Amino acid sequence: MVVINFSGATGVTISNSDFDGNTKFSASCDGHHYWGFLILGKKTELSFIGNYIHHTSGRSPKIGGHDGETSVVHAANNYFFENSGHAFDVATGGYVLAEGNYFASVASPNLDDPTGNFLVPTVASDCTAAIGRDCALNVLADSGKLTGYSQDKVAAQLIDVKKLINGYKVAAAAKFSAASSNFGVGELGSSAPATSTGGSADTQQIEAPSVEQTEHTNTPAITMPTVTKVPTTPKPLTTKPPSTIETTNAPSTSTTTTATAPGQSQKPPTTTKPSSGPANTDVPGFAAGTTGGGNAKPVYPTTVKELATYLSDAEPRVIVLNQEFKFINTEGSTTESGCRPTNNQQCLAKNNGFKGQDAILMDGDTSMKQTGGCDSGGITVDVTYDNAAKAALAVTSDKTLVGEGTKGVLNGKGLIITGSNVIVQNIHITNLNPHLVWGGDGVQRRTPNGCYQLFGSHGSHHQ
Repeated sequence: MVVINFSGATGVTISNSDFDGNTKFSASCDGHHYWGFLILGKKTELSFIGNYIHHTSGRSPKIGGHDGETSVVHAANNYFFENSGHAFDVATGGYVLAEGNYFASVASPNLDDPTGNFLVPTVASDCTAAIGRDCALNVLADSGKLTGYSQDKVAAQLIDVKKLINGYKVAAAAKFSAASSNFGVGELGSSAPATSTGGSADTQQIEAPSVEQTEHTNTPAITMPTVTKVPTTPKPLTTKPPSTIETTNAPSTSTTTTATAPGQSQKPPTTTKPSSGPANTDVPGFAAGTTGGGNAKPVYPTTVKELATYLSDAEPRVIVLNQEFKFINTEGSTTESGCRPTNNQQCLAKNNGFKGQDAILMDGDTSMKQTGGCDSGGITVDVTYDNAAKAALAVTSDKTLVGEGTKGVLNGKGLIITGSNVIVQNIHITNLNPHLVWGGDGVQRRTPNGCYQLFGSHGSHHQ
């Protein structure tokens, strides 16, 4: 679904997005997607707020895992539902504050990894020393235990982003469902009031009543960025040849994100509302200050070529999607030697009605020892994948990409953010070689020297 690569990204917010792990193919052989999020980087700072993550089985999210890297995440007001494996996987170099999250039917709210740094308040006052206020407690319903590790080390990593954390008003943990008139969580353009939760609970998290394993409909009071009404369709601009960048071998992901540099103003942006196009105001979290394409005249791509050009050129752009773009079978397919990991061999033997995933090997991995998802028991098999999903659409600096209603769909291709000051909002990304590990990412952040200012909200992502 979502990947931040080794160069890192500061000032990123992923908010109000629907990450749907329902799938025919999964490493866990149960219809729950495993490869959810991979948050890495030499220096990464991410607000992960108000998202709905459901029907997954792992890496939801995976944060850190390499020496010499620092990934700082504030995770608040997210709803984790129907996870057959683990949600948080905080490893070496990961520093996470988790508050106000609701876990329902989650087998393991976090993976047991003492090398990670995971601050989970047991009482509201546990956060006072770190961020100067009480935390909202996490809620567990029909779920396993949520356990913190090396919690004192997290506070030191929050110094640079403390004001941004407190700029977002955390609500009480709640369960909710996807919106109906737009993608993601909450109606696009609404701004529901949020109240900070105090409290004096003497347990690590609140135990909620049992819940049935169905999706829920009560929406939490989460402050959402405001977007103006999408304007009427103008004539498309003249286009140049499209530009795509081949994605790295990373887990299949999709998401929306925002980012701001740590040194920027901690106040919400005060951009002037444009007269002709959608603009994002009150961007929450670490991405505060992101303006994307600003007041640029909106453009409405009607072809894949136009879309690729608008996203990758050097001009500030407000790009409105009011149709589905279908990429499957447009760039051919590739058949090559891949890996059938042990879990897929076992899945085939079970014959339980679900399907597993084979893995595309990393370039040069002839021994099948350098590819994630291919274990020591893996065997060689031929794998066939659609090329379009492996070559994401490049998004350069100063871009706003926003969907109209529920029309903005990228079917068979994701995005790779190569610039800064980018807004991605209200689009649906799906069908990225779901039968394979490393088949393509929904949203990937990759630049040689890292990035800043990236905001994504109200996205809908399906394997």
